[in-house]
Amino acid sequence: SGDDRQGPCPLEQKDVTEEEHNSRQEAIFDEHADFFASEDASPPQVLERLRRIAVTCQVTPETTILDVATGTGGLLPHFEDRGANLRLVTGVDLSGGMLDYARKRFPSATFVKSDIMKYRPVAGARFDRVVFNACFGNFWDQGLVLKHTEAELVRDGGLIVISHPLGRKWLGDLKARDPQMVRHALPTRVELEALASRCAPGLAVELCDDEADYYCAALRCRQQP
Repeated sequence: SGDDRQGPCPLEQKDVTEEEHNSRQEAIFDEHADFFASEDASPPQVLERLRRIAVTCQVTPETTILDVATGTGGLLPHFEDRGANLRLVTGVDLSGGMLDYARKRFPSATFVKSDIMKYRPVAGARFDRVVFNACFGNFWDQGLVLKHTEAELVRDGGLIVISHPLGRKWLGDLKARDPQMVRHALPTRVELEALASRCAPGLAVELCDDEADYYCAALRCRQQP
């Protein structure tokens, strides 16, 4: 998706402004926060896939984690099950309604209401893991998000995980029904490699599990000195 202008990271079509897009995302998730905090949002098969995503994140008790679009904190118990210390987890989300639930459920973690493109870690700290679960299709510009993550958020040698527990086809169907809500499909491995090469050349795709009802890709940050 993009217009005809040239550049390393193509700009998005200006059907709405980025600010309007983000405001709409915030309002939708605020409205539906009660559902996302309920058990209905995470049936057993989804919980199993979230556990699988957490395994891909390769966490230890010392791992610092940035959970982007953390929502109500659905991944945090799975990080903890894999050995993560929630005091080293920061969740960022546009939706204050979603974060209200996350803060109550996980008081030891840190939560910040912010657009990820405007988020800067305290004192320039970088994270060992940056996780984009069930949100990568919703961003205004996927390439610029990867560029910002490489430049500001992930440490050298760190891992970026892009995932969706319902899979690429499911998200593509949702995009077809509501393209203003979901601006992008999830990238195939070839598309993700091309996107990283164009926008964040210090990132290398290590895996891309692209299955009928599950998607999880991991990119390693190998920044040049």
